[in-house]
Amino acid sequence: MAAIESFPSLTVVAIDGFLKKKPVLLNMDTASGRICQQIDGGNVEAMDVSAAFRVKNAPNVKVIMNVKGKSKEVEYRFASDKLAEQAYLGFQAALNLREVEGYSPRPLSVFVGTMNMGDAACTDDLEPWIPRNTYDVYAIGVQECEYKPANGGKTEAHWFSQVETHLGSGYVRVSGGSLWSIRIIVLIRAELREFLSDVAINSEATGIGHVAGNKGGIGISFSLGDSSFFFVTSHLAAHQGEVAKRNADFSEIIQGLSKLSVRNVDVTSLYDHVFWFGDLNYRIDLERDAVLAAVEAGNLDEILAADQLAAEMAAGNVFVGFSEAPISFTPTYKFDRGCREYTTTKMRVPSYTDRILWKTAPHIELSATAYDAAHDITTSDHSPVWAAFDTQMLLPFRSAVWDEAFDSRGIVRIRNLCGDNLRSMDLNGYSDPYVIFFGRAVDSIQTPTIKKTLHPTWADNPDEPFNMSLVINEPDYIEHQSIIALVMDEDKMSKDDPLGQAWIPLAPGIGGPHEFTVQLTANGRPAGSLSGTIEVDLDAMV
Repeated sequence: MAAIESFPSLTVVAIDGFLKKKPVLLNMDTASGRICQQIDGGNVEAMDVSAAFRVKNAPNVKVIMNVKGKSKEVEYRFASDKLAEQAYLGFQAALNLREVEGYSPRPLSVFVGTMNMGDAACTDDLEPWIPRNTYDVYAIGVQECEYKPANGGKTEAHWFSQVETHLGSGYVRVSGGSLWSIRIIVLIRAELREFLSDVAINSEATGIGHVAGNKGGIGISFSLGDSSFFFVTSHLAAHQGEVAKRNADFSEIIQGLSKLSVRNVDVTSLYDHVFWFGDLNYRIDLERDAVLAAVEAGNLDEILAADQLAAEMAAGNVFVGFSEAPISFTPTYKFDRGCREYTTTKMRVPSYTDRILWKTAPHIELSATAYDAAHDITTSDHSPVWAAFDTQMLLPFRSAVWDEAFDSRGIVRIRNLCGDNLRSMDLNGYSDPYVIFFGRAVDSIQTPTIKKTLHPTWADNPDEPFNMSLVINEPDYIEHQSIIALVMDEDKMSKDDPLGQAWIPLAPGIGGPHEFTVQLTANGRPAGSLSGTIEVDLDAMV
């Protein structure tokens, strides 16, 4: 294939683009911002590119360009994740989106709200629950949201319109959807729209027969700049004694939402930020009168010590790796409607059924700034709950010296690799494990399979080392990256089964070998551990 004229820049070959099954040579001049393509050795064409985005779960890059005065999306496909990431970074540098080098973080505030609406319209004024014009991202999840709007129409449209009208024209919808009467809508400030990409939505029903959507979850994923988000709202199994069913619902939802995933990875281990919120239905294991007395005395610690969700998380049975802010509000269920007196109907034990939890990747900073209940809203037998968070949106990385950043230097080495207490997937009580290491910062590799063991050790082999070449050998880029270790069970007669996965941050390995031990999870539950050493050698030749 003929070469494009030489620039002090990056040249990457795409398998195809413009829906044509022909190779495309892409050239990004990071000094002048000139971007060109050459299709199958034909003429060199200048491209009027305005934006470029990663495509999650595929080695593709989506480009927005101007063609004859009209905006057009073109998706380029690459032979590997590494080439796709290099092309993405090359586009960003050529576009010269920022004047500074490295990563440029932007403060980002996130609001998450949840309410079981009890199949009744909410109050017209949402301000006691959802404060206007305060946060950059709003994610609102509701359950049992089915009622007849006063002006007719569908419940979903009415509720989403109420939220959007309340927040005003300064916000735009990312996505919204429903699973029966479980609904979620996510909005962002209008000025963030240019950084939005890779939006997806999916749901999983866990109700009657595992197909009814009265219970289940629905999730929305997207990226803002170089930061990825996943918001899930759910309604888990009801009743005091159904703890195990609630735990099972959680795992089933994760498994179902993995349609948004890649390589069988648990979706809660795939994004920078995961927020899970809803009527989780975990109860307080105390007598009703004891809870009422503790509420009257302001002794919330006594109530929280008997919280089923806290106990199950501590035991590693559910929400492994998730966090929850301290609770300082009274139980949010079950009230008489129109007031906040705990109902005597059915004599339910007042409980914290409505919760908000989060999980972040190891290289990401996030802090909870508020967690409260909006007891002023009394239209349901539940009170709404809300939480606020501060984090950062990373803008695309720009190399200081671009021609040196892609000079085929940089290796990630994995050594002394072993697993412990892996899940048994075979009839003989064992598994046949191997590990796939991958991430946007590296080329993926796969270890050999170790037969019939739950405690594998992979011997270091100088002839076949566990080395991954870096996409770019810039420390500022590497410090913000992690790789995923996906442990699989090899099957000769059927599809290989995932045993568990974990994040491994790259930053600790810069400058020398670093020992790691990470907990594996599978569908949100513990799945053993993986340990070894990791080293990031920025000067090693690939």
